[in-house]
Amino acid sequence: MWAGPDAVAGTVLSELPHSAAFKDLCQRLLELGAGKTAAEGSFYQTLRCLQGATGQSRRHSYAFHYDGAILTTILPVAIPESAPYGDLLIIPNMRGIRRWYLFSLLESNIVKFAPVQLVIRILARQRILNAVAVKLRPGDMYFFWGYRSLHANERCGRDTLRATAVFQYGNPHERSKLCTTLRRVMPRIGFNRPYWSAGGGESIKNF
Repeated sequence: MWAGPDAVAGTVLSELPHSAAFKDLCQRLLELGAGKTAAEGSFYQTLRCLQGATGQSRRHSYAFHYDGAILTTILPVAIPESAPYGDLLIIPNMRGIRRWYLFSLLESNIVKFAPVQLVIRILARQRILNAVAVKLRPGDMYFFWGYRSLHANERCGRDTLRATAVFQYGNPHERSKLCTTLRRVMPRIGFNRPYWSAGGGESIKNF
């Protein structure tokens, strides 16, 4: 996984967060769906690639989590042409937007515990809790409430590549002193953003 626009400099992926049309679309969706106004330039951007063993491991597949921002946009770059495709799994609107960052942080990390993950996987595979599988197609763009919805990807084949650009927008805890402090301190002691933010995902070091 690569984080930030510098990792994809010179490509459309680095330019998209600066597109007035894209920012306006995300802002409108955020206001219509959540009644929130995001601060200027509040995208958090990653490029996530799964290939070989990483595409089949439980650490990188069926790893359900919440994002730290309200709106998540996925732009598929490369999707396997044969099954398994690594479909996006969403259990929509499992929680509301929390008033206190600490509650969101605890909630987001509780779902990462192995027993909790096991239960969520079983429910998702049985399509319980309104779990939805979305087959991603390069060229399309997908929007969903990443903060409110548990989500993960299914496994993809060992000899295939699954690459997705992810843009998170609208952190509801942007002004939280605890959030600001953790954002500043945790990277200095070796923790990447997904572990201490109110969101989820895998460590950048694992790729």
